[in-house]
Amino acid sequence: MKLDVVKIDLKRIDLTREQLVAVGALLVLLLGCVVAAGYSLSLRSDAVEELAERRELLSRLARAPVGGVSGPARVMEAPPAAYIEAPTHGQAGAQLQSYFSKVAMEQNATVALSGVEALTREAPDEVLVQATLEISLEALQALLYQLETGTRYLTVGSLSVRPSSPAAQRSVPDGPLRVSLILRGLWRRSGA
Repeated sequence: MKLDVVKIDLKRIDLTREQLVAVGALLVLLLGCVVAAGYSLSLRSDAVEELAERRELLSRLARAPVGGVSGPARVMEAPPAAYIEAPTHGQAGAQLQSYFSKVAMEQNATVALSGVEALTREAPDEVLVQATLEISLEALQALLYQLETGTRYLTVGSLSVRPSSPAAQRSVPDGPLRVSLILRGLWRRSGA
């Protein structure tokens, strides 16, 4: 069996300048495609390795003991004191509003306006109280600390602080402040 060797004689190939440029561009394009494919495969390989590492970490975390008890991780529920328990959203809002007023009065704050926001579909287990009060800076710090670290899990959703009046700010450096805030609490429906 004899193999025929094909010899290409470059001197016999008559290519115009445009054809040579086109062949060169084709070769550059092919080289670019090969490099892009290699880079893509490299990125995919890195992503697969990272995914495997994260899955391993997740499986180790799932097997880790929770509170000294071994086995699969279990979902922890907040203690009953974390919730505002009331039969209706309105009553839960009134409880939160009353609690806020009590804490504010302990800090010698004057509550100018306070109201419960309506129940929303986005957060059906959340009670929002919007309030405006006048308070000193030191008392505000104590009030916020007591609200955020008290018995119930309350958070301050938004807070706006400004001087009570421009004249009061110029005359007394630690003058009263007008504070507007939204307080968030967790509500759990209880029996009537």
